[in-house]
Amino acid sequence: MRLKVKGKIHYTDRNKVENKLFNIEPETAGKYFVEILDKQYPIKQVVGKAFSLSRAEFITQEAYRILKNLGFEIFNIEEK
Repeated sequence: MRLKVKGKIHYTDRNKVENKLFNIEPETAGKYFVEILDKQYPIKQVVGKAFSLSRAEFITQEAYRILKNLGFEIFNIEEK
């Protein structure tokens, strides 16, 4: 899938994103998270690792959009 992140074009898919997190432990989840390999990852951690970005470089809304476009289900910690 072709995605534009911080003005750069990236070609990735859900599997590639999941593979980048294979040996990474999840941080404490914020309001929104995704489940990968039976673990709950904050969406900003996932996007940061997947695209080699610091969290200061993007907002939660952008992380949400990117992960939704890749087919991830986004969970709200207050509703889970």
